[in-house]
Amino acid sequence: MSYLVFARKYRPQTFLEVTGQEHITRSLINAIKRDKIAHAFLFSGPRGVGKTSIARILAKSLNCVHGPTATPCLECVNCKEIAQGNSLSVIEMDGASNNSVDDVRALIDSFKLPPPPNSKYKVYIIDEVHMLSISAFNALLKSLEEPPSNTVFILATTEIQKIPETVISRCQRHDFRALSFDEIRARLKEILDNEKVKIEAEALRIIAKLSGGSMRDAQSILDRVASFCEGNTITSKECSDILGVAEREVISNLSLAILKRDSLGAVELLQKVFNQGVNISIFAEEFLSYFRELTLAKLGGFKLLDSYGLDKEEIQNLKNQTNDVSLQDIQDLFSLLRDGADKVIKSAYPKYSLEALIVRMATREPVKDIAYIVAALRNKIQSISGNSQALTQKKTLNNINESINSGVSAQKSLTQSFKQLVDAKKKYKEENVNTSSDNENENANNNVVVRPFDATKFIKYVEKEGTKILESYVKRVSISVHEKNIKIVGSNFDIKYFKNKENKDLLFSRIQSYTGSNDWYLQLEENNGKSEASNDSFLAKQAKEAEALVNEKKEKVYNDSLFQEIKKVFPGTEIERFIKK
Repeated sequence: MSYLVFARKYRPQTFLEVTGQEHITRSLINAIKRDKIAHAFLFSGPRGVGKTSIARILAKSLNCVHGPTATPCLECVNCKEIAQGNSLSVIEMDGASNNSVDDVRALIDSFKLPPPPNSKYKVYIIDEVHMLSISAFNALLKSLEEPPSNTVFILATTEIQKIPETVISRCQRHDFRALSFDEIRARLKEILDNEKVKIEAEALRIIAKLSGGSMRDAQSILDRVASFCEGNTITSKECSDILGVAEREVISNLSLAILKRDSLGAVELLQKVFNQGVNISIFAEEFLSYFRELTLAKLGGFKLLDSYGLDKEEIQNLKNQTNDVSLQDIQDLFSLLRDGADKVIKSAYPKYSLEALIVRMATREPVKDIAYIVAALRNKIQSISGNSQALTQKKTLNNINESINSGVSAQKSLTQSFKQLVDAKKKYKEENVNTSSDNENENANNNVVVRPFDATKFIKYVEKEGTKILESYVKRVSISVHEKNIKIVGSNFDIKYFKNKENKDLLFSRIQSYTGSNDWYLQLEENNGKSEASNDSFLAKQAKEAEALVNEKKEKVYNDSLFQEIKKVFPGTEIERFIKK
């Protein structure tokens, strides 16, 4: 008998032998047991995961002489003919090469014939059904919806999105999944044990990983490697040579050179990889996978690494490499390699692209710990602000800590905190203006004395007296004094308020009680008629002082060396835009 490749020799013959598709085999087994077999099935999923195999197993289960049964005997004539592909009760059609409407019409004509005498069902398996033309699909619709008795359709596809909804709605759909690393590795080990061939753990890991979740691909790769190796032992070295992948030790050394920022050593290692004829695309994927493992090792995901087929020595090596490297650094390198690997694979000059990427990784500046930078800036702001705002700063700085702990962006946290600090300073300025000199001319027994009129101090006096309406108006106007003449300039709206007799009397009363004299003349004058506060008013002066204070604070923080360092880390961000020189 001619040689059978592993993919054919070890094709599953029963539902129990299928690897990784328990959610589908269980549904089909229960349907057979309960005699609830659908007339049309749609199997979709990646290549090489068991769609055609399960279709044939289902055909055996339906036509076995002991069936329908979930466990076909594999010994009867029907089971053997279906396994060999020459059964008259099972018609397999390749949708890629028979995709015209005429091909489907010929298939429909065969529906008129009943199943062979020794079979209970006629089973039609159409592989790569998505390749059928629209006309062919339309011709098949009626038969899919109302097939002849004892007829079962099984459609298989790798591209479910190309199947018309009218076809999908007429079938019982089953979605196959890609097989896991462990499932493929375990199945390959069974095959090798049966073949009495030994294999190193690293070689088995390479094959299972390159399969991409496809059992057929894994078996094909294993067939190729087994043919290349001498004797009955497959080594990782031979596996790497035949598959064009770099040995793990080389990848590990290259990673170590990058982490140590040895750019020349990294380039020399990469040159050795090129000299070995390694597939650049596969190497880029393997190297990216290695940095993923480094990330998991830094996070303490040793159980996950073990499930990937890594032995204790390899896991320990990953752990040792990450001991002196921060998680931020590894993540940054991982991100850089992820984006770069994609460009390498698509590049017209993959070797040079990969070399440039490795040099960039090795010469990259270490990632600065943002928590440390925020803490340092927090202390700097505290020292600049002075002791007068200690309570306000404490609340602001607590907000910084809360933002860091809750994962809020560091830039946003810094910006918000600085704004709070500026607002607090402004409030402090308003509330703590020294008014102690108001009483400097009063004697110990509270006798009223005459004092000169000071507009700013008078406004603070009115504010203290609690006449809110009068306070708001005197703050909006410009007040000047010449000898005994008090001149008030404001908008038409403001001057109208002071012309009211009651308001005017109240103002005189406050002036008299503040100065200790009633020998004053009040002059009211309108400005350009605008309703806004006067440019020389208390409010305008207060706003200018606040603006000057903010600019002073901005200037100090902007020129601070720590802030300049943060700007370099986050160029063009909200931090840089908020504080401008």
